[in-house]
Amino acid sequence: MRSGFLKASLASLLAAFSQAAFPSDINVSNRPATYASEKQAMLEALRQEPALQAQYHRDENVRKIFPETQCMTVDGDTGGPKVRETLQIMREEDTLTGPLLRHFMTANDAWYCERPLSRIKGNLWGLTYDFYGIVAINEAKPLYRLIGVAAHETLHLMQKARGLSEIEPAGDIYSLQSRFLANEAAAHALEVAYAFELAQAGDTRAWEGLQTPLIYPDGHSTSSPYLGLQSAFSGAYAETVRSGASHAHALVAGGKAAVTAFVTTEQEKLDIYNEIVLQVYLSRIGSGLTGAGETTWTPEKTKLAGKLTENFSLTQDFVLPEPAARFGKNEEMRWAFEAAELYRKKVSGDTAAYTALREKAAAGGNPYLDIDMAAALDRMPGAAFAASPVRTVSVFNLLSGRAKPKLPKPKTPGAGA
Repeated sequence: MRSGFLKASLASLLAAFSQAAFPSDINVSNRPATYASEKQAMLEALRQEPALQAQYHRDENVRKIFPETQCMTVDGDTGGPKVRETLQIMREEDTLTGPLLRHFMTANDAWYCERPLSRIKGNLWGLTYDFYGIVAINEAKPLYRLIGVAAHETLHLMQKARGLSEIEPAGDIYSLQSRFLANEAAAHALEVAYAFELAQAGDTRAWEGLQTPLIYPDGHSTSSPYLGLQSAFSGAYAETVRSGASHAHALVAGGKAAVTAFVTTEQEKLDIYNEIVLQVYLSRIGSGLTGAGETTWTPEKTKLAGKLTENFSLTQDFVLPEPAARFGKNEEMRWAFEAAELYRKKVSGDTAAYTALREKAAAGGNPYLDIDMAAALDRMPGAAFAASPVRTVSVFNLLSGRAKPKLPKPKTPGAGA
């Protein structure tokens, strides 16, 4: 998860907490017989490879906010008990991804802090303050889920260092979507891969923890949103090993399968991140964006999103699907993206771009083309992403006449319908 208000938005959308872990029934296959020699060779190469460098802002005030009683480096001995054990596991357990992550963590003095995150409503396991080079894990959550969170959030620090985290003012909504989906899919895949390796080494806590059901505030439960990612990863890893490939190649194959599932078939994940993209994009039209919107995300950036070292990236063979295929079965979300981009082009004054997109959207039956976007923005939770059950598509449905859900009154008296 990323820093700032985006963290709060994702947390409020998840709005759930997990119960005790339970045994996994998704197969964790053995490593190939060549694993030990392969790992030794990779570690030798790693010693010769300059670490990815990041620039963090830290002054005395940062240390006051993030004291040593809460925080530590990967090789330190301060911090809370859960963060100490989380990083001890990364140092001592026999994995390949652990040392690759530590290569970056050590070179950049990344801080890992065990903090109370309950003020951010919802199911929040951890977050990054990437401007400061800090990963925070939620002290209220069980260790078995925090083990993988450290790997997930460290990759977000690495994505920041590679320039993949910034919102590009010229980019269209699909470029912003590419950024979110590529970065989050890669981080989720790494979390799964790291937990898988730990299970191979005999520590199944993180792997089983990822399969924990979600229990919501009203008492109902749903299956873990990681099950599809774990199944995809496990199957691809086993198949690749059977073909005679190395452990590293099998991890990459598993990573590709997991990120592919994340952006195509995992509906809950798609709905969460597409909603965040939509709200962020709409809130910036007219103020934080420039021009009529163009494609700024490239396939090379996607490959970098899962890159740990020069010779290892979980997204090196992955290509994002075309925008139309990134919504799963949620046709309303696809229409909402189209309407948001149409609004961007209208505000920019690019008549030709606006007309072309409107004709295409109308031919596709988009029902949101004539809604009052100012009224829609006035009814949405806003840039602060307050914990609210109201989603953008619900607002669009109200204003287009498709439905009449119970929505909050406009923030501006007299605004909209």
